[in-house]
Amino acid sequence: MAATSSKASEARPVPPTALPAASQFNRLDEMDLQEAKRLGLLSDTVSVSLDAAAPDFGIAYEKKGGTRTAGCGADVFSSQKSLQERCKQLAMKRGFQLFVSGSSTRQNGGGNVKYRCKKLHGQQFLDPNTPASKQQCPFYINGYGKDQSWKITRACFLHNHFKFIGWRVAPPAAGEGGETAKSDSATSQSPSSETAGDQKVKVRRQRNTTISMKALCRMVTEEVNKYPAPNVGMAKIDGKAIRRILLSQGHTVNHMMASRIKRQLQEARIAKVRDSFQKLGGYLKIVAEKNQGSVFQIETGENGAFKRALFISSATLNAVKHCRKIVSLDHITHNDELPETPLGKLDDEENDDIICGVYLKASTKDFNDDVLTFALALVAEEDQDNWEWFLHGLQDTKVVDWNDYTVVAGRTRGLQVSIRNVWPQASHHFCMRRVVEDELVMVKKIPMTPEKKQSIFDLARSDSETEYDTLRKALVRTNEAAVAYLDELDRANWVKYAFLEKFRRPTFNELTSDLSMALGSDELSSQHSSATHIGWFGEDPIGSSQPLYTFNQYFMKIAENFHKRRQSVKLRPTHELVPLRDAQLQQILQGSQRCEVRNSL
Repeated sequence: MAATSSKASEARPVPPTALPAASQFNRLDEMDLQEAKRLGLLSDTVSVSLDAAAPDFGIAYEKKGGTRTAGCGADVFSSQKSLQERCKQLAMKRGFQLFVSGSSTRQNGGGNVKYRCKKLHGQQFLDPNTPASKQQCPFYINGYGKDQSWKITRACFLHNHFKFIGWRVAPPAAGEGGETAKSDSATSQSPSSETAGDQKVKVRRQRNTTISMKALCRMVTEEVNKYPAPNVGMAKIDGKAIRRILLSQGHTVNHMMASRIKRQLQEARIAKVRDSFQKLGGYLKIVAEKNQGSVFQIETGENGAFKRALFISSATLNAVKHCRKIVSLDHITHNDELPETPLGKLDDEENDDIICGVYLKASTKDFNDDVLTFALALVAEEDQDNWEWFLHGLQDTKVVDWNDYTVVAGRTRGLQVSIRNVWPQASHHFCMRRVVEDELVMVKKIPMTPEKKQSIFDLARSDSETEYDTLRKALVRTNEAAVAYLDELDRANWVKYAFLEKFRRPTFNELTSDLSMALGSDELSSQHSSATHIGWFGEDPIGSSQPLYTFNQYFMKIAENFHKRRQSVKLRPTHELVPLRDAQLQQILQGSQRCEVRNSL
């Protein structure tokens, strides 16, 4: 609303119900009300007058739809600090700043506080005639606390100036937004209107100081957490990356503030990791006590530092006795597909496992082709010592004799030697995914397309020597280097027909340690996108820096999967076969219908 001139005021008398001259420039932005409701600072039941002529225009108070407990807000705050932080969030979102106009405290944790809108340097008010030094924004929030419960008793959401000034290098030009306004600094430096256009006025750069350190750290953390291996990203983050992240969200900080943010983020990261490892032992002990028969081991070094931990649930351990005689051993890797992060492209070895350790797991499969991950361990690194410790832990359960099992596992990082030492009579079938990814691609640097990988998997499924020779000749023409490397391996440890001839044990049509890949549908996918990994660890990335969360997620999945399987058995009639066996029976019956019996007489 434009200001009326003095002549117009003399010609037309002001009605007695008219607002004071200063209040004619007060503006109510409904977006401010919506944001206040979203943050819990304003209750939906409190009505705020939108009538500019009303005496309570833009004002919310407790007696106008509020409650005695929460006041005119929706939330009750535990302290003045939490109330202040929430009010700062409102100011940050809506483009203005706050300061504490007055406060008082009591011994019981209560008191009073009032927040007002801060006057910024070079800020443009909507009233062009009144000097800026004599103007004050009508916005305020009154808080009251008693017995450590704080509420908002009254608030005025009006402003008489342009907002979002902290995001501008200079004040908006005259006439911007449909209003006529001038910068006070420009007016004071130009003696006349003619010379004002000739002089280039230098306006002091403005910054928004309402945003707290906590809010800035939260912005950086949320951005880094959008990408894989966030713990590595947080460990590598520097001041340039922090300034770049904040600048992308409209906030500019200097190098000193970026350094303070980095230091606080590093301290919070280390404290979070340390807290997770310190609580892991107590957490696993409680779970083991609540589930009698569970196997629980945790080892620490001489200085008390974490070394390794193992947990085998009693429920999964009892289920192993009713599963097939096949066990897979593998580690849980990071996501192979690492996109660009705020810090650039992360190297393959720069993953979370390098910092805090690596997970080892053991799985088996029941007679309905459902995978059961029954053991999980966290060790410092994947080597022969830790694998032997893991296998001895399985052997000590004495639930089954693992020497009678077909073991699907890799052969690098001490795994093959460990199996031979601990389970000497077990039949070791190489995990073809690890042979291809760990040996052919990473060590030998042989390029592999999905078609070439599939050809190697088909070669490993050969049912006879004739089929093997045929597929091998076809593979030599496209990937001679890979065939030459595979020829050096013992064929009995990775080709189906040779494995059956030597060990006299079935492979159950498994080629990889991820037992959900038997049908070939997941063979070309990464471990994190396989059905087994998602079924037992969820879709969230697994991080060795947060073992407490990982083990908790694993325990939750055990309860979820066992409940689903119990329900499926409960609803299935007793005379019906399980789905897999029923499907096999139907195939046999369909095949028998095609047969024709002829009398040879």
